[in-house]
Amino acid sequence: MMWITALNAHVALTYAMKIVYAGNSSAINMFYMAFVFISYTHNISNVQFCRSVHISCTSACACSENCTNRPFDQEDKKVKVVKTKHCGWGVEADEFIDKGDYIIEYVGEAIDDALCEKRFWDMKGKRVTNFYVVAVRKDLNIDAQFKGNESRFINHSCDPNCIMEKWDVNGETRLGIFAAKAIEPKEALTFDYGYRLSFTT
Repeated sequence: MMWITALNAHVALTYAMKIVYAGNSSAINMFYMAFVFISYTHNISNVQFCRSVHISCTSACACSENCTNRPFDQEDKKVKVVKTKHCGWGVEADEFIDKGDYIIEYVGEAIDDALCEKRFWDMKGKRVTNFYVVAVRKDLNIDAQFKGNESRFINHSCDPNCIMEKWDVNGETRLGIFAAKAIEPKEALTFDYGYRLSFTT
């Protein structure tokens, strides 16, 4: 493994992650080869590494039961839906939220591109202006219109205090809202609707 440079390892890792997210398990060996090299050369732990590539630790990991890299196992932060002055419905914090904290999962129906397009045109025909779809990757979209939670009311900002991240949890893709900075109680939650999910294929 000595011939692998740090740059090659990072490239291999990124490529492997794209294949893994596309459902190709043949990338596992490449992924772990890059993982071992990066962990060794950068002196980082399994938890730090998994966190950096948005992979939730599981019972199969070597980490302890007190592992903090299982955000989707945590309770959602206390938030509430409120009527705003200029942006319709919105969401505000109901407690202090520290930078980096997991806040809530963005949930909804998993639909393909064809159904997503059909729903868009149906809603446009009905003059519906609120659209709650997040494109995860080709033929995978999360539509929170009919089956969502408070997260679908989080408004857009070019200077947001939250970020949406795509995580791998036991092989399943899940979307989480995390605090990009410290958030005070009664402060509106926002994220950039023009974000790009990591490792999108």
